[in-house]
Amino acid sequence: MDALDAECFHFLQLNHLSVNCAFAMISPKIGLSLMPEQAFLDAAHPLFESGDVDIIEWSFDMCWGTSVPQQCLQLLNRYSAANSLLGHGVSFSLLTARRTKRQELWLQYLQSEVRQYNYQKISEHFGFLTTDVFIQGSPLPMPFVPEMVDIGVNNLQAIRNIAQVPVGIENLGFAFSRHDVHDQGKFITAMLEPVDGFLLLDIHNVYCNMINFDLSFEEVTETLPLHRAKEMHVSGGSFRSIQHENKNIYCDSHDAAIPQDVFALLENVLPQFPHVETIIFERLGNTLLNKYDAEQFHDDFNTLKSIIKKATHEQNA
Repeated sequence: MDALDAECFHFLQLNHLSVNCAFAMISPKIGLSLMPEQAFLDAAHPLFESGDVDIIEWSFDMCWGTSVPQQCLQLLNRYSAANSLLGHGVSFSLLTARRTKRQELWLQYLQSEVRQYNYQKISEHFGFLTTDVFIQGSPLPMPFVPEMVDIGVNNLQAIRNIAQVPVGIENLGFAFSRHDVHDQGKFITAMLEPVDGFLLLDIHNVYCNMINFDLSFEEVTETLPLHRAKEMHVSGGSFRSIQHENKNIYCDSHDAAIPQDVFALLENVLPQFPHVETIIFERLGNTLLNKYDAEQFHDDFNTLKSIIKKATHEQNA
């Protein structure tokens, strides 16, 4: 709780989270979001060598047009051959109102990508990210109106038609209001239904909205299609000086250790998701700056592994 003061912590009420699941729980695979930075590859090397990384997720569009390290390529080929590679898009922008030339190019690159690697699933972020003149930023919420839902569905269908694998949406960790948080779940539900897609439930993104809007886990997720949750993300973040109700905003920045509160949250809610197949640990490669960071990275991974093992054992006992 060192990163959070008491004001930000009181609402979690983890002891009040209900865990009621009558189904047997599969044992989710634990994996890493693969980063091309050498610091990440060095830190993750012992985990790969020990065989502890069951699956990897690759944000393929972050390296299009750049040189990917040989060590990274070897891992991609290894996990692709083992049917243990997930694809995660970052920059397509599902809710850009009019298909752009940049998006068309993105889809062309995707065609090459899925020919080269054997992706089991592909996901993208919910929200609006780019237009022709605005090409960088964080995913932003959009108004929940039928026209925007149609845009999202059409874009998901375009990705699925090329990839020929299940497609999913990751819930967003940023909102302008509680109303945005609530509408996001309805929006994602409406987008996934026509393509029979899956929910990539980012636990840390849920946590961001809990912190920023003083909400419970149930309040953040009540409109999400939780029955479609097949993958999870877990990460850490940090506060930014952008003010909201005289508080700094907590962001899904992947630049710090996983907070103990997020571990506790995951431990409490994981048995509610018996059909989650994979849990991916995210940490930006350029944030592993020293030996301490690498050790913390290992500790976080091992803690996640212990939580998964415990939840699976208890649920199936």
